[in-house]
Amino acid sequence: MDIEAVLVDGANLSAREGQILALICEGMTDKGIARHLEISLGTVHSHLERLYLKMGVQSSSINVRCATISNAVLRGMVRLTWRLNA
Repeated sequence: MDIEAVLVDGANLSAREGQILALICEGMTDKGIARHLEISLGTVHSHLERLYLKMGVQSSSINVRCATISNAVLRGMVRLTWRLNA
């Protein structure tokens, strides 16, 4: 099963932060995001730090990525759909 994330409302996110939010909602790793977007891992981490700050998720959270995804879905920023693999 795959998850497809569609950014519905980027609110105050930059275009790149919105892309990265959708990719983490789809379960992509930081390294995978860097490869997919053809940017450095350090750049991914910089975008993630700003994304977490804008979404009010503290990096000391037990699972900051999970908290960010939950926050985005609850705010209506991202719509998730599940696709069954054939």
